[in-house]
Amino acid sequence: MVLNLIEAMDMAEAAERNQRIVPELCAVCSDKSTGLHYGVATCNGCKTFFRRTVVNDQHFGCKANNDCHVEKAVRCACRACRFQKCLIVGMDKSAIQGERDKIGYTKRRRIDDLYADGPSTSTTAAARQYTDSSTEQSPMSSPSSTSTQSSSSVPPRPANIESLIELEAKCNKFRMADIELETNVDLRTVISRQSSIINDETLLKNARTFTSVTQLVRQQSEDIVAWHRKDLLLMIEWAKEQTPFPILPEADKIALLRNHAFAHVMLQQSFYSQDFGPDIIVMPNGTFMHRVPADETMLRPLLGKVMDQIMLPIRRMSMRQEEFIAVKAIAFWNPEVSTLTPDTKDKVMQHRNELLAALFNVISASFKTPQACAERFGRMLLFTPHLSAITAMGTENMYLSSFFNLREFDTIVKELLLDD
Repeated sequence: MVLNLIEAMDMAEAAERNQRIVPELCAVCSDKSTGLHYGVATCNGCKTFFRRTVVNDQHFGCKANNDCHVEKAVRCACRACRFQKCLIVGMDKSAIQGERDKIGYTKRRRIDDLYADGPSTSTTAAARQYTDSSTEQSPMSSPSSTSTQSSSSVPPRPANIESLIELEAKCNKFRMADIELETNVDLRTVISRQSSIINDETLLKNARTFTSVTQLVRQQSEDIVAWHRKDLLLMIEWAKEQTPFPILPEADKIALLRNHAFAHVMLQQSFYSQDFGPDIIVMPNGTFMHRVPADETMLRPLLGKVMDQIMLPIRRMSMRQEEFIAVKAIAFWNPEVSTLTPDTKDKVMQHRNELLAALFNVISASFKTPQACAERFGRMLLFTPHLSAITAMGTENMYLSSFFNLREFDTIVKELLLDD
């Protein structure tokens, strides 16, 4: 059985290589290309975005200087610059077959539309084998539920989801930039200052932007700490931009951040990892964590859980960005944090309920039947207990690494992940 499985994977990989007759990367956003669309090799997201824009005769304006970066992680940030890049790389408006593209809602097209603004759903042969053999099936991928997707135009997203999408794009500009954010800055300083690094784009001047990974390098201890620091600093700025965080007492702000810190890092790194199979999480600069670490064997159980319970379920259900940012925010706004004041608990509960309703509305826009909506909504919420268990295990690992001097942590990492 094992031999047959290996042979099947090898055959699938060989067939995939033989069928590659177009560039592997999308000419617009550098995501994985799915073929030639309107004359250019692009991903499904940019193909559908281009078609929608042309068919619906939409016109966009850039809020900056018409020179925004259009990369996978931030491609939804500016539709004007995204469409302009579609034209620059050669996508042909005349190649769109008007009536067919306007009303020809085949199953494949509905799926393309559904994922137009979300993360790539492509996987390697190994990841596909894992997905196909799993007993868990998301409504997004099951034949019965695919037929329940709405063929009408997608309704506007809830306002709080739109705000989170814009905030995610701002944070991702800095996450995808080859710059080092502050080092050895303390938590209270970052929380209390009025300015935010994600609103200071001068920091990005002359900075190289990470694009699609072409070369993988195993992470060393200092790489892990550096990415933890970057994701944690951006998490603080992400939280500061959300209501009601600015009006909460400082102690409650710190409690919410500490409670969510490890889960946030794992969610970010799992969702935005470029797909190189089920056993590695890849950072934007090409460094990666493997399921079986080269050293620090105590990390092996933790990394296995992160990949099996976060990264791979995200890929199996083809989680879209608007779903991901809602799940991440719901996990952050946790009224069960024990040290929160009663007034803060009420505010957090109200805000979380609003996010839950928004997530359900986003899912409902893609499915007709209540059963399909409820099933996908439930699968999203199942991330919460997994995140709690992984956070506990991760915190224990961090304490052991610190106690035995296996790894050096800077101030912000220690305050968020180690301090009681």
